[in-house]
Amino acid sequence: MSVRNPSRGMGFSYEAGGRAAITHGTVEITAGMTPVFFQGHVNTTSIRLVLRGSNALLPKEIGRSVKGSKNAVDLSLMATLTVSPRVGGLGMWALSMDVTSDVQVIGMVKQAQISSQHCNTALAVTKDFGSSSSSFSSSSLSFDSSLGLEHSTVACT
Repeated sequence: MSVRNPSRGMGFSYEAGGRAAITHGTVEITAGMTPVFFQGHVNTTSIRLVLRGSNALLPKEIGRSVKGSKNAVDLSLMATLTVSPRVGGLGMWALSMDVTSDVQVIGMVKQAQISSQHCNTALAVTKDFGSSSSSFSSSSLSFDSSLGLEHSTVACT
Protein backbone atom coordinates (compact mmCIF):
# COMPACT_ATOMS: atom_id res chain seq x y z
CA MET A 1 0.00 0.00 0.00
CA SER A 2 1.37 3.44 -0.86
CA VAL A 3 0.50 6.59 1.07
CA ARG A 4 1.22 9.98 -0.51
CA ASN A 5 1.53 13.16 1.55
CA PRO A 6 1.85 16.24 -0.69
CA SER A 7 1.80 18.71 2.24
CA ARG A 8 4.89 20.93 2.49
CA GLY A 9 4.55 21.59 6.22
CA MET A 10 2.64 18.74 7.80
CA GLY A 11 3.70 15.18 8.58
CA PHE A 12 1.50 12.33 9.73
CA SER A 13 1.94 9.87 12.57
CA TYR A 14 0.23 6.51 12.01
CA GLU A 15 -0.62 5.04 15.40
CA ALA A 16 -0.82 1.50 16.78
CA GLY A 17 -4.08 -0.41 16.60
CA GLY A 18 -4.82 -0.19 12.88
CA ARG A 19 -6.26 -3.22 11.14
CA ALA A 20 -6.34 -4.46 7.56
CA ALA A 21 -8.28 -7.35 6.03
CA ILE A 22 -8.99 -8.87 2.63
CA THR A 23 -12.48 -10.19 2.03
CA HIS A 24 -14.35 -11.98 -0.72
CA GLY A 25 -17.98 -10.97 -0.32
CA THR A 26 -18.71 -11.44 3.38
CA VAL A 27 -15.88 -13.96 3.97
CA GLU A 28 -12.72 -12.60 5.59
CA ILE A 29 -9.77 -14.30 3.87
CA THR A 30 -6.83 -12.65 5.67
CA ALA A 31 -6.30 -10.04 8.37
CA GLY A 32 -3.50 -8.29 10.24
CA MET A 33 -2.36 -5.14 11.94
CA THR A 34 -1.13 -2.02 10.17
CA PRO A 35 2.39 -0.79 10.99
CA VAL A 36 3.21 2.21 13.18
CA PHE A 37 5.20 4.83 11.28
CA PHE A 38 5.76 8.54 10.76
CA GLN A 39 5.43 10.05 7.32
CA GLY A 40 7.22 13.32 6.67
CA HIS A 41 6.06 16.15 4.45
CA VAL A 42 6.12 15.83 0.63
CA ASN A 43 6.61 12.08 0.89
CA THR A 44 5.26 8.85 -0.56
CA THR A 45 5.62 5.91 1.80
CA SER A 46 5.13 2.29 0.78
CA ILE A 47 3.99 0.11 3.63
CA ARG A 48 3.95 -3.65 3.57
CA LEU A 49 1.00 -5.34 5.19
CA VAL A 50 1.52 -8.87 6.44
CA LEU A 51 -1.88 -10.52 6.63
CA ARG A 52 -2.47 -14.02 7.92
CA GLY A 53 -5.14 -16.37 6.60
CA SER A 54 -8.31 -16.96 8.54
CA ASN A 55 -9.73 -20.38 9.41
CA ALA A 56 -12.70 -19.76 7.14
CA LEU A 57 -13.35 -22.14 4.28
CA LEU A 58 -12.15 -20.44 1.09
CA PRO A 59 -14.87 -19.60 -1.42
CA LYS A 60 -14.88 -21.84 -4.52
CA GLU A 61 -13.86 -18.95 -6.82
CA ILE A 62 -10.64 -18.43 -4.86
CA GLY A 63 -9.91 -22.17 -4.74
CA ARG A 64 -10.25 -22.36 -8.54
CA SER A 65 -8.02 -19.30 -9.01
CA VAL A 66 -5.31 -20.78 -6.78
CA LYS A 67 -5.46 -23.94 -8.92
CA GLY A 68 -4.80 -21.92 -12.09
CA SER A 69 -8.19 -20.59 -13.26
CA LYS A 70 -7.97 -17.36 -15.24
CA ASN A 71 -11.40 -16.15 -14.08
CA ALA A 72 -11.46 -12.82 -12.24
CA VAL A 73 -12.03 -12.97 -8.47
CA ASP A 74 -13.52 -10.01 -6.59
CA LEU A 75 -11.59 -9.05 -3.44
CA SER A 76 -11.77 -6.07 -1.08
CA LEU A 77 -8.87 -4.68 0.91
CA MET A 78 -10.18 -2.78 3.94
CA ALA A 79 -7.90 -0.91 6.32
CA THR A 80 -8.75 1.18 9.37
CA LEU A 81 -5.98 3.42 10.68
CA THR A 82 -5.61 6.19 13.24
CA VAL A 83 -3.48 9.05 11.97
CA SER A 84 -2.43 12.30 13.66
CA PRO A 85 -1.25 15.32 11.66
CA ARG A 86 1.99 16.79 13.07
CA VAL A 87 3.51 20.21 12.56
CA GLY A 88 6.94 20.75 14.12
CA GLY A 89 6.53 17.59 16.20
CA LEU A 90 3.24 18.82 17.70
CA GLY A 91 0.29 16.44 17.33
CA MET A 92 -2.94 18.31 16.64
CA TRP A 93 -5.84 15.82 16.53
CA ALA A 94 -6.49 12.21 15.61
CA LEU A 95 -8.28 11.04 12.51
CA SER A 96 -9.87 7.69 11.86
CA MET A 97 -9.07 6.70 8.28
CA ASP A 98 -10.99 3.93 6.53
CA VAL A 99 -9.52 2.78 3.23
CA THR A 100 -11.42 0.39 0.96
CA SER A 101 -9.99 -0.93 -2.28
CA ASP A 102 -12.16 -3.22 -4.41
CA VAL A 103 -10.13 -5.20 -6.92
CA GLN A 104 -10.57 -7.98 -9.44
CA VAL A 105 -7.66 -10.41 -9.41
CA ILE A 106 -6.80 -12.90 -12.15
CA GLY A 107 -4.56 -15.91 -11.54
CA MET A 108 -3.47 -16.28 -7.91
CA VAL A 109 -0.87 -18.95 -8.56
CA LYS A 110 2.43 -17.17 -9.34
CA GLN A 111 1.85 -13.59 -10.46
CA ALA A 112 -1.57 -12.24 -9.68
CA GLN A 113 -2.87 -9.63 -12.12
CA ILE A 114 -5.18 -6.81 -11.08
CA SER A 115 -7.78 -6.44 -13.84
CA SER A 116 -9.64 -3.57 -12.14
CA GLN A 117 -9.32 -1.50 -8.98
CA HIS A 118 -11.41 1.17 -7.24
CA CYS A 119 -10.35 2.75 -3.93
CA ASN A 120 -12.06 5.09 -1.45
CA THR A 121 -10.77 6.84 1.67
CA ALA A 122 -13.03 8.21 4.42
CA LEU A 123 -11.75 10.44 7.24
CA ALA A 124 -13.32 11.43 10.57
CA VAL A 125 -11.92 13.46 13.47
CA THR A 126 -11.80 11.17 16.52
CA LYS A 127 -9.87 13.26 19.09
CA ASP A 128 -9.44 17.03 19.29
CA PHE A 129 -6.37 18.10 21.26
CA GLY A 130 -7.53 21.69 21.77
CA SER A 131 -6.25 23.07 18.49
CA SER A 132 -8.08 26.11 17.20
CA SER A 133 -8.85 24.39 13.93
CA SER A 134 -9.94 20.78 13.57
CA SER A 135 -10.81 20.82 9.88
CA PHE A 136 -8.93 18.47 7.59
CA SER A 137 -9.04 18.07 3.85
CA SER A 138 -9.13 14.49 2.60
CA SER A 139 -7.10 15.63 -0.40
CA SER A 140 -4.02 15.95 1.85
CA LEU A 141 -3.46 12.20 1.76
CA SER A 142 -4.02 9.70 -0.99
CA PHE A 143 -3.78 5.93 -1.00
CA ASP A 144 -2.80 3.74 -3.88
CA SER A 145 -3.17 0.11 -3.02
CA SER A 146 -2.66 -2.95 -5.14
CA LEU A 147 -2.50 -6.56 -4.12
CA GLY A 148 0.49 -8.80 -4.68
CA LEU A 149 -0.33 -12.34 -3.60
CA GLU A 150 2.58 -14.34 -2.21
CA HIS A 151 2.03 -17.89 -0.95
CA SER A 152 0.06 -17.75 2.32
CA THR A 153 0.54 -14.04 3.04
CA VAL A 154 -0.86 -11.10 1.15
CA ALA A 155 1.38 -8.08 0.65
CA CYS A 156 -0.05 -4.74 -0.38
CA THR A 157 2.50 -2.62 -2.16
